[in-house]
Amino acid sequence: MAIVFLIPVFKDVAVRMHDVASHAANAWMTDLIRALIAHGKKVRTIGHEPARVWPLGRHLLPGDPEHLQRGFAQRLVKYVNLPLVRHFFLCLGYRNAIQKEIAKESDSIVCTYNPLPWQIAGAKAAVQKGARWISVVLDDEVVARHGWSRYVNQTRLASGHVFVSQWAFDHAPVRNKILFEGGVDLWQANEVEQVSQIPSVMYSGLLCDAAGQKELVALIDSFSNQDVEFWICGKGDCPDLVRRARRDRRIKMLGFVSDTELDRLYRSAWVLINPRSATHEASRMNFPSKLLRYLSYGKPIVTVWTPGIPTEYREVLKLVDPEVFGSSSSKLGQEMGAMVNAILSWNNAERMAWRQKLNEFVVPCKLWKTTVSHLSDFIEDVSCL
Repeated sequence: MAIVFLIPVFKDVAVRMHDVASHAANAWMTDLIRALIAHGKKVRTIGHEPARVWPLGRHLLPGDPEHLQRGFAQRLVKYVNLPLVRHFFLCLGYRNAIQKEIAKESDSIVCTYNPLPWQIAGAKAAVQKGARWISVVLDDEVVARHGWSRYVNQTRLASGHVFVSQWAFDHAPVRNKILFEGGVDLWQANEVEQVSQIPSVMYSGLLCDAAGQKELVALIDSFSNQDVEFWICGKGDCPDLVRRARRDRRIKMLGFVSDTELDRLYRSAWVLINPRSATHEASRMNFPSKLLRYLSYGKPIVTVWTPGIPTEYREVLKLVDPEVFGSSSSKLGQEMGAMVNAILSWNNAERMAWRQKLNEFVVPCKLWKTTVSHLSDFIEDVSCL
């Protein structure tokens, strides 16, 4: 049996060049595919290279095979990136590609990544050829804003559904579903903690309203202490933070960094933060994948609680709950700041005790080799329907 994901995975350098590709989503998919292959599954991908529509974007015919992650069996869909016809060529390309792939392996499971029109076109073509379809949902703002009717109608031929969000899993009116937020490769914390000399508070991720840039600004503003640094990593445009960084030496705007540099920063940071907008609808359909990677470093994590986070994570996160403090960005940021400030005063024994608690949560239950076995069992069950 072959598992065919209708989304490709790219090299980090390719993601860095794109303003429409998500580093978090690409990393999550890359790790998932590697874990499935290590579990003995045959995995292929079909997909296109995302690009802004021409002439706003640079490419009329996007799709450079050199941008694809090496070591995987991937088929690139080419398309004409013009207004009005772009959608048609993507749907046609996905249908043709999946039919060629299914012809090589009739016993296939096709997995879509969010119910995007071209992926749905490819999945329906696969079902017509006898394949099974599993709908994987990492985020879906349309559901969050308008309800489930569109999703249920579009995926009526799907045999199973995978949700990373607790809220989505609980509320999706579909059968044969599983909650699967992903995993981590290893417990990354060193036996002896080596943190930066100056207390450091780190954020990595997209810089946008949904990801909590207003909350992040409010958090920084709440700190009168000058003996601290705020490390900000990721893609996006946050003019307010950039302006503040020019006059506030504590703010380090590091941009999009390599995985090697990100690993070094995680190991050095004192506290990791995950500000989120409590009013943005997408938070219900999303699990912030950075939380698992944060946890693997054994560091205290201060986060805004959102409905997509599974309940079990309450025990290993330092939470600012909008149901307690309200949805105001400034209030949430201030409460996060107060919590971060308290953690910075922890002594070594307190930090080590918290790290041991995180270790017991992550190992082995949140390692990819454990989590992917549950997903593999679900895929096997779906293939027998």
